[in-house]
Amino acid sequence: MTLHFYSPKAYEFVRTKFNTCLPHVRTLKKWYQSINAEPGFTTDALNAIRAKVKISKHSILCNLVIDEMAIRQRLEWDGKRMHGYVNIGIGSDVGAGDSSKIAKEAFVFLITAINASWKIPVGYFLVDGLSGEQKSALVLQCLGLLHSTGIEVISMTFDGCPANIAMAKKLGCSLEVHNMVTNFKHPVTGKPVSIFLDACHMIKLVRNSFESSGSFKDCNGNQVKWSHLVKLNNLQEKEHLHLANKLKRGHLFFKNQKMKVRLATQLMSNSVADALKFCCQLNHIEFSDVDGTVTFLKSLNNLFDVLNSRNMNQNYFKKPLYFRNKENIFNFLGEVEDYLKTLKLDDGQYVIKTNKKTGFIGLLTCIHSLKEIYIRVIEDEKKLQYLPGYKFLQDHLELTFGHIRAHGGCNNNPTARQSMSIYKKLIAHIELKDFDSGNCVALENLSILSCSSAIQKINITYTMTPLCNYEPEEDMNNQSYFDEMLSNYDIDISEFRQQVVTYIAGSVAHYLLKKIKCTCVSALLGSDKNDDHVDFIKLKDNGGLIIPSADVITICLKAETILKKLFLDCKMVKMQTLKDHFLARAMSHFVAKNIFANIQYHQYDQSPLDNHIVQLIKCVLEKYMDIRLNYFAKNAIQKVKKRQFLNKFLHFTGQ
Repeated sequence: MTLHFYSPKAYEFVRTKFNTCLPHVRTLKKWYQSINAEPGFTTDALNAIRAKVKISKHSILCNLVIDEMAIRQRLEWDGKRMHGYVNIGIGSDVGAGDSSKIAKEAFVFLITAINASWKIPVGYFLVDGLSGEQKSALVLQCLGLLHSTGIEVISMTFDGCPANIAMAKKLGCSLEVHNMVTNFKHPVTGKPVSIFLDACHMIKLVRNSFESSGSFKDCNGNQVKWSHLVKLNNLQEKEHLHLANKLKRGHLFFKNQKMKVRLATQLMSNSVADALKFCCQLNHIEFSDVDGTVTFLKSLNNLFDVLNSRNMNQNYFKKPLYFRNKENIFNFLGEVEDYLKTLKLDDGQYVIKTNKKTGFIGLLTCIHSLKEIYIRVIEDEKKLQYLPGYKFLQDHLELTFGHIRAHGGCNNNPTARQSMSIYKKLIAHIELKDFDSGNCVALENLSILSCSSAIQKINITYTMTPLCNYEPEEDMNNQSYFDEMLSNYDIDISEFRQQVVTYIAGSVAHYLLKKIKCTCVSALLGSDKNDDHVDFIKLKDNGGLIIPSADVITICLKAETILKKLFLDCKMVKMQTLKDHFLARAMSHFVAKNIFANIQYHQYDQSPLDNHIVQLIKCVLEKYMDIRLNYFAKNAIQKVKKRQFLNKFLHFTGQ
C-alpha cells in the first residue's frame, strides 16, 4: 500500500518552485566556479573593494596588513595539476625563484578599513621564505593595485621578523633611534604610508627581553626586576589569594606558549603593578624596591591601551586619539618614548642598542607613526574625527588565519591545496566572521535568573521553608567536635589576607545589592571613613568599587577561617556536600552575635524562619564561598600543558 502525504497540486507547486529556482542556483554555482583563487593578487577581491567604494559616501582609508601563515609541506594531485610547489602568482613583478621547492608558508595581504567596518584578503603567495627585497616589491605592486580600486592606504602593519625589517629599509624607512623615519612614499600618489610593527608582537618581545635579561635600569637609577614578579606570584600562591590580578605560573614560565599575547599583556599590566605597590605598602621586605618595576609595567600597559584603543565609550588611555585628549596622549607618548630610549642593562648598555632591541624599537615606531597619521589625516586633511589604534594591529589577519585553520576541523595545518580552497570560500562570502563568533550573535544581553535560596527568601518573605535542609553525614554530625576543631585552629590571618578578603567582601556586597530588593541591603554598605582593611579597595577604586560594612567584612573573615581549615588544607576536599556542610556549621557562629545591628528592627516584621538578618548572613556566606571555591578550582592544578607545545611539532614532523 502506498501512502500519499501530498496532493498532486502540492507536488506540482514544489516542482514549479524548484524549476524556478534552478537557474539561479546554476548561476550562483557558475559564479563561484569562476572565482580565481590561485596564488597572486585576487581580482574578485579588488572588484569587491571597488563596489564598496562606489556605495560609500566618503573616501575610505585603509591599513594594509601582511604576514605569513605556516602550511603543511605536501604535494597533491587534483587530476589536472600538482599543488604544493612555490607559487608567486602569474603576472607578479617578483621572480618565482626555485619553483621546484615545496612551499611551507602562505604570504597573505589583507586590507582593513579604518573608517568602515570591513576587511578582506586581497592576495596570497605560496613561498619557501622571501627576502626583504622580494617583499618590498610585492608591497609596492599591491599598493598600486589597491589605488586603482579607489581606496587610500595610509599605513601598513607587519611583525618584527628580520625580513620585514629589511623590507622596511628597502621601502625607504629608517628604524635607527636617533634618525627614525617611519613612512615611505606611495608608488602612485607619492603620499606617505606609515608603518606599524604590530604592538601585540612587540609587547611579547619586550616581555621576552625582560625575562632573559632579569633586570633593567631606568633613567632615575631604579631597578626593573623580573624577580619582583616571581616573588609576587610566590606570595599569592602561599596565601591562596590574588591581589586583583591574573598573574600565575603560566605568565612567568611562558616559553611553551610564548605566542600567546594574553600572557604578555596580563603580566605587564596595571593590576600587577598595583599589587606590587600594595605589597610595598604592607612593608614586605622583598618588595621594598619595586618603584622601578611599577613604572615599567604601568608605562607599557598604558602604551598598549593607546595602541589598542577601539571606541569612544572607553576612558583614559583606552579612548581613541581625538582633539580633546590629543595633548594628554601626545605628552604621554613623548614620556614613554624617552623612557624606553633610556632603559639600560646591568652593564650600562642601552637596551635599544643590543640584540634585544626589536620589541622596544617596534613600540617606538608605533608611537611615531600614530602621531604622524593623526597630524596628517585628522588635523591637516580632516578625513577622520578620531583615530582607533586597534585598526592598525595585526589581529585582523590573525583572526582570518584562525578562520582558515577552523575550516579543517581537527586539522589546523592545511596543505597548499586546502588553503586555496578555503581562501576561495572566504572570497566568495566577502564578509568575514571571526572564528570565535560561534553559531549565533547575541542581540541582547540576557542574564541567567538567580536560583539562590537565601536571596529568594528575602525577596519573597512569605515562603516558609526550613533554613537548611542539609542532613549531615554520620561522621560529621558532631557539632561539638566541629567547634572544638575550629577553636583549636584559630588562624592569625595576615594583613595581606585581610586586605584581599575585604576586597572580595566588597564584590559580595556589590553582587547582593543588585539581586536583593529589600531595603535591608543598606546594612551591606560601609562608609569612606571605614579604615578596617580597606586600603587595597581604595588603591584599586576608580569610582566603581564598594566599601563593605564592618559586619560583611567580619562574616567574610570568619568564612575564610573556616574555609582554610575545611578546604584549603584539603581536610574535606572530597566531600560532595561541602557547601551545605559549610553553611550549616558556619551559621551557628553568628547566633546571638551583634551582626547587622542597624537593621535589628527589621527582623520583627518576619517569622523566625524568614528572618532577614539570618538570611542576609547566609547570602554573604554563600556568595563568598562560591567565589573562593571557584578560585580554588581554577588554581588547584597548574601543570605545564604539553598538548599545545607539541601540537605544531606533531603536525610538522614528517608532514
